[in-house]
Parts: sequence; structure tokens; C-alpha cells
Amino acid sequence: MTERLSLENVVPSMKWGFLADNMILLLKAHEGGQPLTEGEKHVVQGAIEFLKAVLEGLENLGQSRFEQGGIGRIVESLTLYSFASQALPAMALEDKARFKQSVGNFIQLCEHWYSGETVRPTKDIKDFFSAISRITLKETNSVLAVSRDIEPRWEFSRTLPTSS
Repeated sequence: MTERLSLENVVPSMKWGFLADNMILLLKAHEGGQPLTEGEKHVVQGAIEFLKAVLEGLENLGQSRFEQGGIGRIVESLTLYSFASQALPAMALEDKARFKQSVGNFIQLCEHWYSGETVRPTKDIKDFFSAISRITLKETNSVLAVSRDIEPRWEFSRTLPTSS
């Protein structure tokens, strides 16, 4: 039972961590403003969903009553807001309007890119998804270490595995 609960806790971190990793690779590969291929669009669509859920989490903060969405969606949005607030800590703590604007700018960039417009990824969005990748890796490692009572051995790598 304990291992099942641990896996339930780690799966969301891994899911969003993989998305962040894929976004990092896409952003790097498209620095010159190249359009997305049809196969790459699903990653950007996932990033848009992630970013919109972050804003939903921001709106859910401090709510005493939740009217829309199931509890699972609300918890997920709050979790994603937590990840994003760690990625943009100064804004999240000091200036919520600026935080909301930055995330909104990321959404717009991704939506324009998804729709086929020429977009040059900004340093801010690259840094944001790099931070999300590190944060989710740390979260995953902490859950796995607790569940196994061992030191985690996973490491972040920016290279894709090669086939031999």
C-alpha cells in the first residue's frame, strides 16, 4: 500500500517533468524561429495546458469554496502553481500581477508557436522550463527516496540517449 501511494505521488511530478524536458529540447532546437512539425505540436499543447493550469492554481489560492472542476483538477492546478512559483519565486511572492503576466506571456508565445507563427523562444521561457525540470526532478527524487529509504540516484541530463 505504501509503494502504491508513493507512486501516486510521484507520477504527476514525472509527467510534468517530462513535459518540461521535452519543452527544453524543443526550445533549443527551434532557437532560430523554425516552425513546429506536426509531431512536435503535442508538446507545445501540453505546455499550454500546464501554463493555463498554473494560472488556475493562482486563482484557486485562498479560495474557501471551489465551484468548478473536480477536486483532482484543483489539486493539480495548485501543485502546478507551486512548481511555477518555485521557478519564478521573486514574482510569485512579491508581485502576483507580474507573475500572472509572465505566465500569460508564455501562454501567448506557445499559442502563437502552435498555430504556425514564427516564434523565437525567449530566455525567460527557457529558464522557466529548465527550472520546472529541476523542481520536478527534485520532487520525484524526494518521493522515491522516502518510499525506498535510500538515496536517489537519478540525475538531470540535457542529452538524449543514443541507440547503439
